[in-house]
Amino acid sequence: MARLIDDTGSRLLETAKLLFGHSDFSDALGAEIRRNGGTDRAVQALLREFRLGEHAQREHIGGYRDAPSAPTPSFPIWRTLMIGGKTKKVLIAEMKSKGFKIGDCARRMLDKEAFTTLPEPRELTLVRPTVAKLGFAEGGTTADIWARAKALGLRLCLAEVGPRLRLVDADQAKGGGYWIGMETITDSDDSPHIFKVGHDDNGRWLCSCVAWPGVRWYPDERLVFTASGKPA
Repeated sequence: MARLIDDTGSRLLETAKLLFGHSDFSDALGAEIRRNGGTDRAVQALLREFRLGEHAQREHIGGYRDAPSAPTPSFPIWRTLMIGGKTKKVLIAEMKSKGFKIGDCARRMLDKEAFTTLPEPRELTLVRPTVAKLGFAEGGTTADIWARAKALGLRLCLAEVGPRLRLVDADQAKGGGYWIGMETITDSDDSPHIFKVGHDDNGRWLCSCVAWPGVRWYPDERLVFTASGKPA
């Protein structure tokens, strides 16, 4: 029997045994419940597992399909940001001239071919939700958070957003760091990194952090994404 790792899955398992008279689940079903989480997706997986039609669904689950689903979270606009029209060399020079510090790994990220800037200016609309607001009350992994953000209509930021935010967030409070939800850029040891915009006792920084797919994020940590609309 597939191992179900959360309370929702366990309850569904016991309920399904009683409702459908089955004593076992396929590995595929267990994997889908683990992967998708939420009650609605898991129940739909159960219905597919037992090949129930519309009539049987209503008969066995008491009209579950008619029950209201959980509301999709909304994210207030955090800020708009102009990107594009400047080379990476210009951005680096501007950060230095304004007294911002660049971490060693962040500098190597900027030097990589994977870091590019748009040739023409473009305005982006950004949101900055906590990990918990994205649906991970106990924290979540990079892979799960990125997938959830996309499912909720958000987009990963272009890497250029990192240094651009460092330049415009000149009044950032100490300790008010946040991370850029972006495609990772590998360091010299092939570890995947994303940008962090931070402020500590040593000043205001553009730095980085490792973002392996399985790295776990705390519920109160904030990540920047691009709001839905024209793809960045």
